[in-house]
Amino acid sequence: MKIKENNRIFILIICIIVIIIVFFIVSEKKHKKNIELNNITNFVQVRNAGYNDKNIEIKDLKTRYKIIFVTKSKCMECYKKMPFIERVSEIYKPIGVEVVILWDRKANENQLNNKVKNMSYYLIDSEFKDELPMYILLDGDKIIFKTSEAEEIIKRTFMLEEIGKDKLISSSNNYIRNIEHKYNGKKIVFFSMEGCSDCKKAKMMLNKEGIVKENKVVTIYTSDSNDEKKIIDYENVFANIYDIDWYPTFIKFDRDKYKIIRKTDDEQLLKELK
Repeated sequence: MKIKENNRIFILIICIIVIIIVFFIVSEKKHKKNIELNNITNFVQVRNAGYNDKNIEIKDLKTRYKIIFVTKSKCMECYKKMPFIERVSEIYKPIGVEVVILWDRKANENQLNNKVKNMSYYLIDSEFKDELPMYILLDGDKIIFKTSEAEEIIKRTFMLEEIGKDKLISSSNNYIRNIEHKYNGKKIVFFSMEGCSDCKKAKMMLNKEGIVKENKVVTIYTSDSNDEKKIIDYENVFANIYDIDWYPTFIKFDRDKYKIIRKTDDEQLLKELK
């Protein structure tokens, strides 16, 4: 009889604990505001906190323009977007566009490197009803563009006042010059695509004519490449900035000058690269 009574007490305790946990979960959800990003125009409604003991909110950042990657902490595919977000930040920050990541709740910090942590924020009293991830462009506090497509947010920035394509190309040049190794005044960037016969032909010519030996040649592959060891144009950032619609395409850097070499015949390509 005593054993049965102990079992009843144990079951009762478990039930009480479950009720308390459910109460707190329901209570927390009641206190959280539901935000639909598609129905708001002013980001001041969204309260958030920062990682690394940052108290500043996104709306208080001093730059006029901000690109926000709104995502979920439990979305594994979203974590794969981090290299793209980091690259966009490196290119856009020098021209006055802040790039930040806004999580639906505090993400597992073990899955974030220091760069990602420094640009990360999370919601503290609200939750999103929208399908995530989403990219948002702010002008001050005002939302001027929303999309679920990474490429579309890049294309929209070309139209921003005070930015423009020329500034963006200049900043991208500074970034791309130092990809893989530090820029020493000369570099050739080779935009290639896996399975592209013209790209293979161009690569053979670069080796045969000694261009690889004479120059530092860096190959960047299209975003559909699955080889993590290669340099990838995540979400076609460079393809959009430089209007690349043909592979192979080259950018030849010489000191502070650059030249984009697009579709051409072998003889002309060799002449341009030498």
